[in-house]
Amino acid sequence: MKWIGQNIQSFISRFRSDVYLEDLTTTTDTNVLVVDSNDKVCKNTTTLGGDLTAIVAGTNLSGSSLSGPIPTINLDNPIAGPFEIEQGASGGGTALLIDNDDVDQNAFRIDAANTTVNAAVITATALTSAQALSIVDGNNDTGNTLKLTRNTDVNLQATSNISSAMLIDYTKNGVTGASTTHKARGLYIDVDDSATNNAAATVFMYGASIAVDSANSQGSIVNTGLEIDVAGADSNFGIDIEVDDSGGGTGADIIMRNGSHYCTHQVGSNGATTITTVDGSGAAAHFEVDADGDIILDSAGQIKLEPVAGNNILLDGTVTVDGGAVGGLASLTSSADLNIVATGNDITVDSDTVTVTSSTADQPIIKVLNTTDDDQASQLIFEKLRDDDAVASGQNLGEIWFKGQDNAQNAANYAVIYSEIDVSTHGQESGILKFAVANHDNGIGTGLTLTGGSVNNEIDATVGLGTASVTTIAGTLTMGSTAALTNAGLLGVTNQTGLVGTGALNSGTITSGFGNINNGSSTLTSNGAINFGGLPDTAGVDPGVNGQLYVTEEGVIMVSMG
Repeated sequence: MKWIGQNIQSFISRFRSDVYLEDLTTTTDTNVLVVDSNDKVCKNTTTLGGDLTAIVAGTNLSGSSLSGPIPTINLDNPIAGPFEIEQGASGGGTALLIDNDDVDQNAFRIDAANTTVNAAVITATALTSAQALSIVDGNNDTGNTLKLTRNTDVNLQATSNISSAMLIDYTKNGVTGASTTHKARGLYIDVDDSATNNAAATVFMYGASIAVDSANSQGSIVNTGLEIDVAGADSNFGIDIEVDDSGGGTGADIIMRNGSHYCTHQVGSNGATTITTVDGSGAAAHFEVDADGDIILDSAGQIKLEPVAGNNILLDGTVTVDGGAVGGLASLTSSADLNIVATGNDITVDSDTVTVTSSTADQPIIKVLNTTDDDQASQLIFEKLRDDDAVASGQNLGEIWFKGQDNAQNAANYAVIYSEIDVSTHGQESGILKFAVANHDNGIGTGLTLTGGSVNNEIDATVGLGTASVTTIAGTLTMGSTAALTNAGLLGVTNQTGLVGTGALNSGTITSGFGNINNGSSTLTSNGAINFGGLPDTAGVDPGVNGQLYVTEEGVIMVSMG
């Protein structure tokens, strides 16, 4: 094209690529430029308008004013499925955005009549760090971010069923690599309070709240708030709870309530565990372990039972100690008979004093019973053992005391039986057994002493205390194998060598005219004085009589030799 002045020459112009028309004015003309089959631009004078029946609404579309001049295409409601929204790899926006400004209407709803196929499915197998479904709830103070409602109206009578309002099925198929730790959670709940609350406010935050209720208790109804089944690992834990009490407040790992009454389970530093019961209106929050079997307390340290002062430890039944010891008991009370059985045969009591008390007449009784079918019997042993080498004569070995009160309610000692060492030399051991009683002034004196003696197979006995003591023998006094003195005070022996029986002595002395005492070659021995009465002097002595006693002028007692 060539411009000559204001004239346009008749030439043919050809343009390649794009052609732009600039600064065009508006007109009411209906002529249009068209391109014919030879790619030539021509003017078309055909008037626009008429019937637009060639516009056909596709699937899920419907139209209005299709005859023009401005047709309207509408999206059907409801849309007949299937319906697919596909965005390419570089769409750059949300594939489907629902912007609902009607505050009291659902922005998104699925009304499905499904029976055997899922009503909604989200498949996002390429996810690495994001979520398949993310719900963001802003200012919801009283409602729920996500609510699952399951209404089962079908009568479940034909078969046993298991149903769930929500099922989380997490399957880990990937292999965890060496030196790698992986935590897989079927459900993860993170509840945070990031606000600075008013000092007078009270905030309760729950990671999970479960309420299970039955409107009718007819039949056998079992309600369980939480059911956990864990298996298959090297270590299986039903519940793993960690509570951070570093803030200085009170808390517990588990709290179980019944109205205002509750029980807490708390794990503190070093794993120290405390179970606390609280009666919200009194002090009857008892703790009971009802075991259908054994209760085993396997402690690396002591097992302590510490009731409040004034209370007791009540053991109702049989207490068995297997290879151990029970220590620290201040009192052991049985409401019935108490049997202590040591299958290991020995019971050891390490105590300064063991007291058995009874308010019943002639009680208490300490019985040592042996039921073995032999000729042996029970033993009551008092044993004194010393670690040093100072064992010597006079050392006490054991004592049995008999104590009571006087008429002024003063404590009094009335009798004692005790044993001590006479000789402690090895190979010459000798003992002493003493029987002592209170002798008129509350002092204890020995009335019978048995001593092992100075030679083997000899025991010396000492009877009585003091020269005024009286020894009474109720029966016959037997010396050796001979009944020497009857209980009437008479000699019970017949005439023997050196002893001529002349009848009973009528008193404690030999009276005048008694006769002669011929003791033969035997010796008369007396530890006391022998009173002969008035002995004759030499003037009255018959020198021909052998053995007469007389007194010399000097006062010397002489014996006539005949």
